[in-house]
Amino acid sequence: MALIEKTVEIDENGVEHFRDLGISIHPETPTLGAFVEGVNGKEPLSAEVVTLLHDALMRYKVLFFRNQHLSNQEHQAFTCSFGAPFANPARFLAEYDEEGLTNVSVVPHFHADLMYQKQGPSFSMLQMHVKPAVGGDTMWADLVSSYQELSPTMREFLEGLTAINGRRTYYWSDERLHAYHFEHYGEDLNAEQMVQLREYLAPNENPVVRVIPETGERVYWVSEEHTQRIKELSDQESDALLQMLFAHQLQPRFVYRFKWNVGDIAFWDHRTTLHSGIADFGKQKRHGQRQSVALNVPISVSEWESTAH
Repeated sequence: MALIEKTVEIDENGVEHFRDLGISIHPETPTLGAFVEGVNGKEPLSAEVVTLLHDALMRYKVLFFRNQHLSNQEHQAFTCSFGAPFANPARFLAEYDEEGLTNVSVVPHFHADLMYQKQGPSFSMLQMHVKPAVGGDTMWADLVSSYQELSPTMREFLEGLTAINGRRTYYWSDERLHAYHFEHYGEDLNAEQMVQLREYLAPNENPVVRVIPETGERVYWVSEEHTQRIKELSDQESDALLQMLFAHQLQPRFVYRFKWNVGDIAFWDHRTTLHSGIADFGKQKRHGQRQSVALNVPISVSEWESTAH
C-alpha cells in the first residue's frame, strides 16, 4: 500500500491517477461509487493492482468497470482475485460450472446478500448482459457514512444491540415456498430439501453494529427487508428504532444510482452497502450474472475491542 500511496496523483477534478500502473479512479461521490479505467478483466491482475482495487473498494464501497464483456470463466477469475468463490447454500442446483456464478434479473428492494445468515459473501461482481432500453438501474446505499452521521449517543446505544435478521419466506406455507423456489430457481425440491431450505431460512442473530476488519470502520447491519426486530428491546421500542434507522440509511445523500451499459461490471462490498435493482422496465428484458466471493462473518464491536489492533 505504501508504494501505491506514494505514486498516486490527484488532479483538479479529484481523479486518482496511478500512472505507473496505467489506472485511474474517478469518484462519483466522496465516499460512494467510483469508475475505474485502465483495468482489463480479461487479463490476470497483478498483486499490486489487486491491492489498489481492494483499497479503492474500501473507500468507495462500489467500483464500476465499463465495457468488459467477460466470459463466464473470465468473470469468475476476475472476481476471485479478491477471494474464494462463495456459493449460496440455498441453491440446490448449480447454474454454472463456475462456483458462485449465478443469474440475476432484478431484486427491487434494498438488501445485502444473505444478511439473514450467520455468514455470506463479502464481495460481488455483477456483469450486465441484457439491459432494457430504458430503466433497470441499480442503487447502492452507503452504510458507513450514514452510520457516522448518527449522533455519538445513538451510535453508542446501537453498539450493544442484537438484530434478529431473517427472510419473510421462512413464514410461508410449504406450498407457497415450494412454488416460489421453483419459479425463481427452477428447482423442484423434494421433502428433504424443503426441510433443509427452512432450516437455512430460519432467523439468525447478528450484531446491530459490525466492524470492518480491513479499516476498523463501524456500520449498522440492518435493512428493512431482513431485520425483523431488536432482541434487547420491546416490540414497540424495536419498531420505532428500526423505522428511524431504515429511513436514515436511505436518505438521497447516502445513495448512488448507476445506469448500466451491456458489458459493464459493478464490484461492491456487501458489508458496507445495501443495494437494490429498480424494476421500472415493464416487459423489457434485464439479465446479468453475479460472481460472489470471500467469507463475510459479522464482527461485533465487543469482539473487535477484545482483541489487540
